[in-house]
Amino acid sequence: MSLSAEEVARIEMELLKSPDEFRVEMPIHWVNNICLPVSEGEDKMWAIFKVLTFGDNYVIERACSYETPIKESNSGATKQERDVNEVRRLLVKRNLLSWSLDVPIERENGWMTPESYERVGKVSGPLLDALLDRFEGRMVVTNDEEIMMGRQSSVLFSKNSTGVADACEAVNLFCTLGNFWEKFGVDRFTLPDLPYREYLMLKMMMSKEGESMRRRSSGQGKPSNTRVSMGGRTRPSRGVHIPQ
Repeated sequence: MSLSAEEVARIEMELLKSPDEFRVEMPIHWVNNICLPVSEGEDKMWAIFKVLTFGDNYVIERACSYETPIKESNSGATKQERDVNEVRRLLVKRNLLSWSLDVPIERENGWMTPESYERVGKVSGPLLDALLDRFEGRMVVTNDEEIMMGRQSSVLFSKNSTGVADACEAVNLFCTLGNFWEKFGVDRFTLPDLPYREYLMLKMMMSKEGESMRRRSSGQGKPSNTRVSMGGRTRPSRGVHIPQ
């Protein structure tokens, strides 16, 4: 179900006010003092999550990954697998900050305390799963978004590009920030604080730009002399200008 303009505006304003956290709401139904998620209903609950950063994802993925032998291999080769259930448990401990349920959440050193997690773990499984689904849905790049990025990047990095009309979030983000290190001014010390979803978008956009630059270097044309406005005087850039 698509969001209304007001719902989108509220989400964006919350991110501007508190860029490190966001709120999700969900209709619920109580059955014998058990809170369950439903598709529609008058009763609602809310939860505040910490935005998943690149550093969060990196640490959690490493902690929940393990090597297993490849059965078809006789050379002792292994492959890396991930414990999805453990990943979701750590996301609750690391990123769930507060909620409207009468179950207090206490945190220490950036993590939910063991005593608090024991209480949270007694909440119905379907409810926690539904909350995590909504949280993860806000933290990743969807298939539709990736398709749109592919289409617009073809225009963005074309030989005589003049910009992209109605640019998607990824294109706007790419052209506004500028470079990662040389390009975005983000080094290895600040990268772990970059929201993971933005990291994915920028990584994908840099890949698209690299593909375009390789095509140009093969003799298909010189890069266009476009400019990026950073709020003041424009300057030449390897990015492009998005019409306002």
